Amino acid sequence: MTTDEFKSSSAECASDLNKDDLRDGESLFLSLVHSIPACFVRKDRDGKIVFVNERFAALMATSADEMIGKTVGDFYSEQFAKESREEDVSVMQSGEVIEDVFDDVVDGEVRYFASRKGPVWNERREVIGIQTIFWDITEQRIAEDALKAEREELRLAKDAADEANRAKSDFLANMSHEIRTPMNAIIGITDLLMETQLTQTQQEYLRMVQDSGESLLTLINDVLDFSKIESGKFELDDAIFDLRETLGDTMKGLGFRAHDKSIELVFQVDEEIPKYLRGDPGRLRQIVVNLVGNAIKFTEVGEVLLAVGCKSKTEEEVVMHVSVIDTGIGINKENCEKVFQEFEQADSSTTRNFGGTGLGLAICSRLIELMKGRIWVESELGKGSNFQFEIPLQVDESMSVLKRTEMLVSLQDVRVLVVDDNATNRRILKDMLTNWGMKPSTSSSAASGMQAIIDADDETDPFEIVISDVNMPEKDGVTFVQEVVRELQKNPTQMIMLTSGSRPGDSKTLQALGVKSRIIKPVKQSEIYSAIVKSLGSEFSAVDSFSSHQRASGLDEYSNSVRELNILLAEDNVVNQKLAVGILQKLGHQTTIANNGREALDLLGESHGFDLVLMDVQMPKMDGLQATQEMRKKELETKEHIPIVAMTAHAMKGDRENCLAHGMDDYLCKPIRLKDMADKLVEMFPASSSNPAGEVTRSLASPNSDIICWSEALTNVAGDKSLLLDLVQVFLDETPELMESAVSAATKEDMSALKATAHSLKGSMLFLNPVDALKSARDVEQFADEGNLEAAQSSIKELKPRYETLLVTLKSYLDQA
Repeated sequence: MTTDEFKSSSAECASDLNKDDLRDGESLFLSLVHSIPACFVRKDRDGKIVFVNERFAALMATSADEMIGKTVGDFYSEQFAKESREEDVSVMQSGEVIEDVFDDVVDGEVRYFASRKGPVWNERREVIGIQTIFWDITEQRIAEDALKAEREELRLAKDAADEANRAKSDFLANMSHEIRTPMNAIIGITDLLMETQLTQTQQEYLRMVQDSGESLLTLINDVLDFSKIESGKFELDDAIFDLRETLGDTMKGLGFRAHDKSIELVFQVDEEIPKYLRGDPGRLRQIVVNLVGNAIKFTEVGEVLLAVGCKSKTEEEVVMHVSVIDTGIGINKENCEKVFQEFEQADSSTTRNFGGTGLGLAICSRLIELMKGRIWVESELGKGSNFQFEIPLQVDESMSVLKRTEMLVSLQDVRVLVVDDNATNRRILKDMLTNWGMKPSTSSSAASGMQAIIDADDETDPFEIVISDVNMPEKDGVTFVQEVVRELQKNPTQMIMLTSGSRPGDSKTLQALGVKSRIIKPVKQSEIYSAIVKSLGSEFSAVDSFSSHQRASGLDEYSNSVRELNILLAEDNVVNQKLAVGILQKLGHQTTIANNGREALDLLGESHGFDLVLMDVQMPKMDGLQATQEMRKKELETKEHIPIVAMTAHAMKGDRENCLAHGMDDYLCKPIRLKDMADKLVEMFPASSSNPAGEVTRSLASPNSDIICWSEALTNVAGDKSLLLDLVQVFLDETPELMESAVSAATKEDMSALKATAHSLKGSMLFLNPVDALKSARDVEQFADEGNLEAAQSSIKELKPRYETLLVTLKSYLDQA
């Protein structure tokens, strides 16, 4: 066979194969489109039908052959045919697939169909027609419509339920108000009547009225709180609080209930728990009052212990484990879960025997859930109960390193004796005293306590402090003190008495015996510490390390180096005004205040004979730079020159040069410190003395502390503790409104107002130099000045807790001072 013959034969074979492939492909295509559960139609470019599958033919109640060559208009309405043709043209032009849903009447019933319409291509990639596949989705559509209807019904039902809840909450709130008003009057008038001359029977009747009124108010509070939680209107506060003080104050109020029943009430907080936490202290108190109140109610003999432990702790968060353990009637194990359900108690008989609505524990459970915690109880009938809950609380970053200002006196190695018949009390007090570095010993009775004192005295290692309970069996605390006083007349021991406050005459008797410190149980850590310090005769203050000798000598030597000056202070910030005036007065100078640049110009024009102007740079109405320029213009006519020193919180490169360029003579960076002011005045108004004040005052500064270095702050006010206290109080009075304004300006995106308030807030902080808060305030001012809203708002969020930390620190300082 020749080559040409081979090629010809091969081509014929290939042609036969291609035809076979085409026939096989067409057969496969036909079998597929005829068997699928959907209708299939193919049309040419003119819209004429060239192929339909059997399912479509059956739908149209005709044969497939009869439909060939016809159009959609032969089977459907004119409008439908028109819209279909428009879609055909669009598909052929764009080459894209169109998906749609349409309805049609089949056998007198409306049916719904989903369709996909796409182009038909030839081997040259030319569009030669359109093909459509569509299928019945009626059942799916009906199901979807039913689901939509069901969802709409659910939505309407939810809206109705929400409205009902709102109506219920509004009703309960209104009823609560209406009931509270007369109840407050009843309770108040009853209190007044109890103070008048009454017979014993009348007092008993009034006490019954009073107790009933208090019970009714408790019921109202429970119902209202539960209603708020149920309606979703309940919100938790977010505040910084001292956990030990909060729980201590709460337990004080509960102590009287326990003392009335002769029950020992004790509480302790693990040293691992940080002092300051962030959360809702009010609701935490409510939970504790409910749990401890219940424990007291159901306990007739023994004790109730509130123990706060640390389950876990990070730098940002602590998980507290709180236990309320009593020696009361207990609960059946099968009822331990039931007690947390609303309107339920472990036994219906407890309602008759002890009273209560059954809402208290349910509210505690809901509150703890809102705090992302959990609550449970372990109990056995007749053996007491242990209600426990765990909640996470945030540790404020700046507060977590705060030094306890009330713990500034060292109690290291001080010998102390604890006399108490209650083992739990002895253990807690011993742990507390040991943590302070003291050397505690314990005795369980007055007799053993007396023997311990005698033995220690004989060994020439006497106890410096004795802490004794008043209520003890066999021999009480008052008798014990009398014996101690008789035994140790030559070597008296300082006595601290723990009392329930319920025994008449104890106070006068103990006072006559020389007992200066009496603490009502349960004791707070801060109370016992203060009592010990007081008994030892120590004074504790954050700034006492600054000696009066240093203050006096420094000021005396400075006063010999600079003559008395008449100074104009242009400053809009109240805190900075008071600080600067206090420093200048200590340095022996007279000061006149101008609240802005405009007032400064007016005062300068009145010929007060000022020697110096201290000019704040940023002030309202007219800033320091503008005021300086105006002053220098007038001085061109008067030929006089008054020195102007800029005072600004800015410390950026170029600030000094900018102030000098506007006509100022010098520059002081805020906060204004005694050393800086003295050095500047000596430099500007030199005298013959060779001993500048700066050399004296420079030694007064001390290293910075975690939040505020009080010795440095005292140095800034020339060692005047009274002035420092005044400045702190002014800060507490003036700055909360500034903080609120800054937050409001950030929310409203008012960058100008935000910059101004942040600047004022920063200026008020400078004399204290709280590093973290000051940095945040500076960041807010800078970002507001740059117009960077996102960064400014972020810095406000950082500033707010640091500012709140600063407030707590300052309030604590004032309390201790």
